[in-house]
Amino acid sequence: LFARRLNLSYEELIDIVRTQFVNPYSHLIPKLEKLHINFTTIQAFLQGTLSEADFEARLPEDLDPTAYGGDVKQWLRDHEAQIMGLIVLSDPTGSKDVCSFDTVEFRYLSGNGLQPIEFLKLLRFIQLWKKLGWSIEQTDKAIKALYPADQYPDENDHWDTARIKLDAGFRTLLDRLAHLQIVMEELHLKPNPDLLPLLACWSPIDTHGYSSLYRRMFLNPTILALDEIFQEDGYGNYLADKKEFQDPDAEPPR
Repeated sequence: LFARRLNLSYEELIDIVRTQFVNPYSHLIPKLEKLHINFTTIQAFLQGTLSEADFEARLPEDLDPTAYGGDVKQWLRDHEAQIMGLIVLSDPTGSKDVCSFDTVEFRYLSGNGLQPIEFLKLLRFIQLWKKLGWSIEQTDKAIKALYPADQYPDENDHWDTARIKLDAGFRTLLDRLAHLQIVMEELHLKPNPDLLPLLACWSPIDTHGYSSLYRRMFLNPTILALDEIFQEDGYGNYLADKKEFQDPDAEPPR
């Protein structure tokens, strides 16, 4: 119903749910996928209905615990609120018809229905995406780069507080987007392929998704032939072993 009312294809709806703006904890997904355990099992462990021994027995033998701070179980406990707060498309009826979206609903991974602010975020994102005429991914990356972080609604915010933050954040975002588009017009730049490099003037190089600027710049055969350190470590981390790159006061490596 949500998709039909907003004239969205189901593919577009899935892509929107994957965005960083709508799903701010999506950066945890690569680590969760490496566990090769379904979300029901993770939820059972976190709720205490699955023992630690049974949970450990289901982990892959080649799993690297250092990516989880040395303790996978504690990492899950430390990130329980974020994991259970992931937004998913779920069918609470348990229908086996995988081709039908008629009974699919927005849910948190915990199984709870979404808070009203989440639907307002969805509407704001969709309105901006359609107004800009960019791709869903480009719109998301622009928001990620230009939206003021201190105005992002917190999971514990009351509706009024969350809405005020979102309104203030979008006012700032729209002003910054206007300046961005002026720069693009003056320099005769196009969203493909110029938007992501331009956004790096305001924010760190984007590493999210298969079309990220980082992937375009460093994850190509020519660069990886020089040094594999640029490769993702399999858990969503980049340059993880190069601590000198992560210390702003350190001397640049030579």
